[in-house]
Amino acid sequence: CDAVDPADVKAVVATVKRALAVYGTPAHKEMIKNCMAQDFSWKGPAKVWEDTLLSLQVAGSEPGFEGEEIEPLAKHNVATP
Repeated sequence: CDAVDPADVKAVVATVKRALAVYGTPAHKEMIKNCMAQDFSWKGPAKVWEDTLLSLQVAGSEPGFEGEEIEPLAKHNVATP
């Protein structure tokens, strides 16, 4: 882009100030725990997509198999403060 919108700059500054005010507080630690407890795997979205494709009833289509993911939540791979 050729120019930066001053409203965007103000929004970024406001957001960074809010983030800095929370960083390192008990609320920040709670946010980290809550985020890590969520399932961001593709298992749910993949099942919805599979169901959508199967609903098209294309000849030869069949459901996949139910199985475990390689790393279901992989919490041990995420650095925490």
